Amino acid sequence: MKPLPDTDDPIVLRADFTDDHAWARLCGLISSPISTYGYLARMAFGDDPSFADVTPEALRVRIPGHHRHSFIVIADHTTFSE
Repeated sequence: MKPLPDTDDPIVLRADFTDDHAWARLCGLISSPISTYGYLARMAFGDDPSFADVTPEALRVRIPGHHRHSFIVIADHTTFSE
């Protein structure tokens, strides 16, 4: 597995690569402004197959010491099945 990408914004990391359409839909939903409040989530998207099926435990050891964000979103099988 590659090191976690260094991004300006917190990252949504794709861990399930079974449905490209579902991934595109998720990215679109996250990137869309919430019209009621005018809020726009600033997120980066990681779409690297080397992170396929990554678990939080496995990812934790890959977070570099200089990582500047307080969270990482893992888009896994559960994300796309519920």
